[in-house]
Amino acid sequence: MLAIVRLGPGNEEIPAAERILSAGCAIQNMLLSAAVLGYGSALTSGKTLQSAGLRALFALDPQEEPLCFISLGTVLAHKAGPARPALDRYVSELGHTPWLPSHA
Repeated sequence: MLAIVRLGPGNEEIPAAERILSAGCAIQNMLLSAAVLGYGSALTSGKTLQSAGLRALFALDPQEEPLCFISLGTVLAHKAGPARPALDRYVSELGHTPWLPSHA
């Protein structure tokens, strides 16, 4: 599937940023729903989304902006995910900074 958002005239009552954000939320809900149902999912983006060939293939209007491809399907094999960084590298408690020496 190709996710697109209409950014041009005709939707002035809804700001473009809100339309893009809403599309992102809808896409995330599709991915979560697929996972709950036991399907695999992936997003693909890149320079191809801006190509004239893609715009012609999907008959996109000038005010329509392609966001990403959404792939859903059956997972035949699982591959290991990337190594995850330590949580404390990104999370701290208010008033507690473990990387600073304590002054007791």
